Amino acid sequence: MSNTGVVRISDSDITIKFNQLLTDQKLFLDPKLSLEKLASMLTISPSYLSTMLNKDGSLSFNDAVNSYRISYAKDILLDSEFDQYTVIAIGLESGFNSKSAFYAAFKKFTGMSPSEYRRNSLRKKAG
Repeated sequence: MSNTGVVRISDSDITIKFNQLLTDQKLFLDPKLSLEKLASMLTISPSYLSTMLNKDGSLSFNDAVNSYRISYAKDILLDSEFDQYTVIAIGLESGFNSKSAFYAAFKKFTGMSPSEYRRNSLRKKAG
């Protein structure tokens, strides 16, 4: 603690808290999650959070959140409980607010569309 009575939190503590909020509370599923909202929860400024993310992982806030969403979507795409869900429904379940945002992020992180991913993965399981 400094002389002013302010507790200083290290960048690594903020990164850990950031990841905990996204994983433990599944905040990435909130399509309205914003840099401002998450920074407020971490009691830091949005610009500081953005700078930290860019420095630590070389990711933008959106890419960081979308990486969690895509990981979640990949699990759902292969889960038999969700066989009746359309790919778009899975995107919405994963926190995306539009088909185009889901498809663009999925392609960016996996190199293929969600439908291709589901088809290829199911083929590998069967064969």
